[in-house]
Amino acid sequence: MCSIQNDNKYPMVDIIEALKKAFAKERVPLNSSLELIKKFVEELDNPYGESSDYRFRWVKEAGFEKHLNNNKNKIVYYVGCTANFRQVNNAISTCRILEQLGINFTLISEEVCCGSPFFRIGAIKTAQKLMNKNLESIKNIKKIIFSCAGCYRTFTIDYPKWNNGLPLKYDTLHIIDLIALLINDNKIRFKHNQELEGKIITYHDPCHLGRHFGIEFEQELREQNDNLSFDINKLDKKIKNWFEKPRIILNQLKHDTKIQFKEMNNIKMDSICCGAGGGVRAAYPGFSLKAASLRCIESNTIGADILTTECPFCFRNFYDANKKYNHRLTILGLLEMIDKYNLLEILEKPDDNYIINLKGLKE
Repeated sequence: MCSIQNDNKYPMVDIIEALKKAFAKERVPLNSSLELIKKFVEELDNPYGESSDYRFRWVKEAGFEKHLNNNKNKIVYYVGCTANFRQVNNAISTCRILEQLGINFTLISEEVCCGSPFFRIGAIKTAQKLMNKNLESIKNIKKIIFSCAGCYRTFTIDYPKWNNGLPLKYDTLHIIDLIALLINDNKIRFKHNQELEGKIITYHDPCHLGRHFGIEFEQELREQNDNLSFDINKLDKKIKNWFEKPRIILNQLKHDTKIQFKEMNNIKMDSICCGAGGGVRAAYPGFSLKAASLRCIESNTIGADILTTECPFCFRNFYDANKKYNHRLTILGLLEMIDKYNLLEILEKPDDNYIINLKGLKE
């Protein structure tokens, strides 16, 4: 929100992260909770303190073993730490949907934390070590699909910035982007569901999947012009298209399943942060949950039955705040909802070349 509310258009996120990097360089200690997750990731390649062998434990249990380290496939589903260690339903739902679509994807056992929390808190050396491990494990991959907003943002925005100017050979695609594009190309639709009919659903735009890209689009356009001016209409169109992708899905769900889709007051570039990102949940858990509760209150205000999003951090914060403060909402990931209610109807399965050559809505 710092960059959105700053009329002078300074890159406030970059400035704050640069200050944190300077603090780290001068050995200013991190908050004790952040120091702990930094220690975990340096020893175990994940911020949760779990054994590395535990990362893909769910694959066998859920019946996805054939996808693990399938080197023939050039499409990878990068799961991320939160879905691997805490919100396995997110990973399982994504794999089920990819299988339903007939996409030949692989899971890479050498996957480590994407480094997002450590880029945010200024621990750049730690973040770059993780980045380099991931880049080595995906060196032969053409397309990476994500279900985590933070991982997607890190591979798409941070890795190119911190890779010493070297070009990256992969393309990124968030699962939301994929589903929206398949709807646009008339390859999928949704089944009617009696249980969902009439319920009111609302959607939370995650920071990492939302305004971070809006800010990035603006900075890209400024850098392309020597005088720092740019076509504001071009920027507005790009941002509009970007935020439209989850709404393509939600409006198709509204049409096909008869669920009611209703927006909250603060959406898109003005969406209220869930309170989990930037290391806030780890460092200030009480404040973090109160921030999530505010968003739940906004959902209650419009009469929502279901609060959905597509970010594991947002999901977890809303889930915990909903329970703690008794907001009486159902919290669901958007993809998890599609999987849970078996809503996906395939009209035409996309082949691998279609997926590899697919350009996201941000293009």
